[in-house]
Amino acid sequence: KKIGDLYAELLFSELLRDYGGIISKVSRLVVDIERFKDDKKEVMSRLGMGALYEKNEGGKIIRKINETSRQILINEIYQPYHLELEKLTTNCLLKFGKCLILDCHTFPSQPRPYELDQKTDRPDICLGTDEFCTPENLKGAFFEKFKKGGFSVKYNSPYEGTIVPEAYYHKDKKVYSIMIEINRKLYMEEGKFLKNKNFNVISN
Repeated sequence: KKIGDLYAELLFSELLRDYGGIISKVSRLVVDIERFKDDKKEVMSRLGMGALYEKNEGGKIIRKINETSRQILINEIYQPYHLELEKLTTNCLLKFGKCLILDCHTFPSQPRPYELDQKTDRPDICLGTDEFCTPENLKGAFFEKFKKGGFSVKYNSPYEGTIVPEAYYHKDKKVYSIMIEINRKLYMEEGKFLKNKNFNVISN
């Protein structure tokens, strides 16, 4: 529960209903599909928390992964997710000539021990961007929309980056992506892992 995107599927349910999307069906403790599968590219792998976690948030070893088990998890969980994301992106491009990916997540109001960003003045909304696939006008539009809604907003703090299918990553300017991270204090009783009375308001 501590590291899961709790209630994210419900929080963004209207986006999913109106525009479609893809949802990870396994805990990131099993496979973190948002991270690079190649540990050499993934900064969190040095903490034992690459695409396949070997340590938990406290640095305790939770499993040992050999090459065989690694390939099984990558082939059966990681790859199918990314192939589906690529398929959805391709279909969107064919239909509209461009595609916007909204990479939706939630985050705790206080930094976890392993996180790279340990600043405690966390915003309500974190917008993760990429120099190639998040143009300035897109960044500005989301920033201003959330600010007008009364939320505090930061770019790439406490988390940075946004997902793009590997086939299009830094290759196609018609594929846009921005990450939207919602501070859990807005919609949850964090200590109890329960939705609070503001959940529907924040979702809307």
